[in-house]
Amino acid sequence: MQFDLKNQTQQIPTDNHAGGDPRIVFIVKLGQALHRYGVPAHRLEQGLNLVAQRFGMAGNFFVTPTGIFASFGLPEEYRTSLIRIESTEVNLEKQAQLDELVTRVIRGQVSLAEGTQAIDRIVAARRSNDRTGRITGVDALARVVDCAADVHGAVQCAPAR
Repeated sequence: MQFDLKNQTQQIPTDNHAGGDPRIVFIVKLGQALHRYGVPAHRLEQGLNLVAQRFGMAGNFFVTPTGIFASFGLPEEYRTSLIRIESTEVNLEKQAQLDELVTRVIRGQVSLAEGTQAIDRIVAARRSNDRTGRITGVDALARVVDCAADVHGAVQCAPAR
């Protein structure tokens, strides 16, 4: 079965995560967006932990290729959710925008409401026409092959196409 999700824009749902605690809703939505656009698991877990700390919450996160386990509270009182990630793509432009948002949230420069709106804007935004912010699997493989051309140990990359 083949699905074509390339041209779809999808709002990340904000259904009643954790009884509607806006901090948890924000963290879950942020995690979904970061995961969706290809942020590595260790950076995603670290970022979500820092945001939870900023909001005065205990949070633990475990990221897999298809989901995020998120636990909030003390270990004996954990409220844990599995957040499934339906589709992912590596989009460096959106990663950079979300990374900037995380930094601003951690610094206290963005409120929960502003942060939630920013995530919605980033997710809903169409791709820019240039390809500088996005690497497809074929592009990534081509770059690895281009950079692996020198068999004598020196890393040399062919000019970008």
